[in-house]
Amino acid sequence: MATYNIGNAQPYATTMAAYADAVLAGDPAPEFDLYGPWTESNQYLGFGLPNITLQAMGGAYVYDGTGATNTWLRTLAGLADSCTVLGEDLIQAKGYNLIGLLLDAASGEFKKLALTENTPTNTFHHASVFGANNLIEDPTMGIIAGAAHDVYGVYNNSTGLIVRRPVIRDIGITTAGKRGYGLSFISTSIGGSAEDFKIYNFTTIDRIYPVHLSGPGAGVAGQVGTICRGEMYDNSAPNVDYGVYAVNGSWRISDLLIRTTNTPTYGFIVGGNFPDPTAGNSWIRNCTVHNMSLTSFFMNQGAGHVWDIQNNIATSSNLGFHSGTPASNLSANNNAFGNVTNYGATWPGMAADTTVDPLYVDTAVDNYRLQRTSPMIDAGIWVSGRTQDLANEPMSGTAMDKGCHEYQQPNPRDVRGTGRRA
Repeated sequence: MATYNIGNAQPYATTMAAYADAVLAGDPAPEFDLYGPWTESNQYLGFGLPNITLQAMGGAYVYDGTGATNTWLRTLAGLADSCTVLGEDLIQAKGYNLIGLLLDAASGEFKKLALTENTPTNTFHHASVFGANNLIEDPTMGIIAGAAHDVYGVYNNSTGLIVRRPVIRDIGITTAGKRGYGLSFISTSIGGSAEDFKIYNFTTIDRIYPVHLSGPGAGVAGQVGTICRGEMYDNSAPNVDYGVYAVNGSWRISDLLIRTTNTPTYGFIVGGNFPDPTAGNSWIRNCTVHNMSLTSFFMNQGAGHVWDIQNNIATSSNLGFHSGTPASNLSANNNAFGNVTNYGATWPGMAADTTVDPLYVDTAVDNYRLQRTSPMIDAGIWVSGRTQDLANEPMSGTAMDKGCHEYQQPNPRDVRGTGRRA
């Protein structure tokens, strides 16, 4: 398998796509390395061949935004399927204008890319995904000051996208009416997942949607998306900050920690219709929401869309749990404590919805794990398929705990007959 080195010493065509395709034509599985620092005007990386592997090695790769593409890296639909782009922790794709990664091709893998330190002059996507079944792992996105347009971390317009361990941080939008989106699965996205993410220090003077979810519409099977093990904190929007905003579609949401000291804020706001007709209920399970100026869990679904709200904790907010359409919720084993109002008058309180101090370890240092004597331990109900908590620690005890952290029992023992040791 041939390896091609591409760096400052190499001749470029008008675009990197034309150069790479010309060099690599005829190689069934080409590999090439990109050596930095690389600074070019009117250049971008683009692939029109399948099965390419790119290893980016050291330095900052800068695109100055003067070309027509306004994209740092693009895979071409129908031509560049199954390509792999491997970065290192210090790789930076800097200076692009509209899109960092534009993934039109399918089944690619994009790992350890830092898409940071940019000054966009238009609506901006760190990663914009249209091709099916792509994988993005360990990206760092953000570090933008004074943005004058909408900014997205991941803009998903595809089927089956998997995003693992993204960090979206330090984004400032300073123009009225412009909004921030961390992980956005828009109305044409089908399925997919976001796992083990952090979104913080995202500020606007309008609105923020750290997690923005909208399914494709009624009658679409296979659209269920999964959002699990994520933290959102220290985001700020004077209009409103929505932690998780789910408009339509079917979703499996679990093990999130949403905390803030900024106002006005919602933890979850869920509404709309159009669930997957083959998938059963959507759910929000084992999430912890602390210190919301408005509502921790605001459920306002449309007709025919039922959500299971189970094993969650809401603390120190204005309103803990509220439902605008109580018939559309199934609530069990939640806990609300220290809120101005723990449960709204229309909340469909059911089995074991409690109002006791969860006994976090120390909220002053943002430690929302459970103390040894917490009444949340073993107080939840079993959630099928959940094997790890927010910290990727296993289930432990005789039943699931409430909240996003599972208390780890100090004595080794078999966990629920699985043969795994706590």
